[in-house]
Amino acid sequence: MNDYRAPVPADDEISLFELWDVLVRRRRTIIVVFILAFGITAGYGLLKEPVHRLTAVMDVGRIPNLPDNPTTSIDPSDAVAPLEAAGSVVTRLNEVLIPRVREENSATMAGLPAVNAGVADSRAGLIRLTAEAPDSVTEDTQTLMTRILDVSVSDYRSQWQAQSRWLEDRIDSLERREAAINSRMPAGNRGAMDEALGLTGEEGEAAGTQVMHDLITTAINYRSEAYRWDLDDELSALRMASSQMAGPRIEREPAVSESGIGASTSLLLALGAVLGLMLGVFAAFIREFLFNARQYREQPDADQT
Repeated sequence: MNDYRAPVPADDEISLFELWDVLVRRRRTIIVVFILAFGITAGYGLLKEPVHRLTAVMDVGRIPNLPDNPTTSIDPSDAVAPLEAAGSVVTRLNEVLIPRVREENSATMAGLPAVNAGVADSRAGLIRLTAEAPDSVTEDTQTLMTRILDVSVSDYRSQWQAQSRWLEDRIDSLERREAAINSRMPAGNRGAMDEALGLTGEEGEAAGTQVMHDLITTAINYRSEAYRWDLDDELSALRMASSQMAGPRIEREPAVSESGIGASTSLLLALGAVLGLMLGVFAAFIREFLFNARQYREQPDADQT
C-alpha cells in the first residue's frame, strides 16, 4: 500500500506554512506597527473635540395671492403665498445677508464655522439655517446665527409691511365705494332711479309710460347689483387674504443637536485596530522581502567560486 505524500511546492511558490512562519518570525514588527497605528487613531479619537449641528428656521412671511380677475373665486388654502420665492431667499441669504453680517461682526466672530441657508418648505416659505461647530465655539455660532436671522427678518419685514399697507388701502377704498353705491342706488327706490336718470317731479312722470320706466329701472338695478357683487367678491378675497397674512419671523431659534456628528470614538478605535493589524502584516512581509533580497545580494556568484 503506497504512502500518501503531500505535494512539494516549487521553488517559486510560497506555502501557507511559509507565510505563517514569516508572520511568527516578524511578530515584533507586527506588534510595533499595530501599537503605533492604533495609538495614533485612539489619540485622535479621544482628543478630538465633539462637533454639533446647529439648526434654525425662518418664515419669510406670506402676502395675498390674488387672481388677475378679482371676481374669480379662490381656494382659502391658496389665498396667500410666500413673500418671495424660497430659492430667491436662499440665494439672497447666502450671497448677501450672511456675508454682510459676518463682515459687520468680523472683529468678534472671526473664524467661526460657515452658516448656510437652504429651503425647508418652499410652499410655506420656510428657510433653514445650518452650521457645524465644535463645542468651544457653539455659543458664538448660535449668536452669529441669531444675528443673521434678526437682520433677515428685518430686511423682509419692510417688504411685507408695504404689501400689508397696500392691502389695507385697497380694502378701505372698496368699502367706501360699496357704501357710496348702496347709498345712491338702493334697489326698488323709484326716486333714486329718477335721480339717476336726471329727472325730478313731473318730468319723471312725463318720461314715458310706466312700462318704459320699469324697464330702465330694472336695467339700472341689475347693473348696480352686478357691480355690487363684483365688489363683494373682491372684498371677500382681500379680507380672506388679510386674515391669513403673516409677517416674517423666526420660526425656530438656533438649536444645538444633542448628539455629535461625525465618526464616534468607538468607531475610530475599531478602525484603528483593523488598520493597525493590516499595516503590521504588510510591514512584516516588506521586512522579510528586504531581508531575503539583501541575503541574495550577499551570496557569492557561482561563476566566481
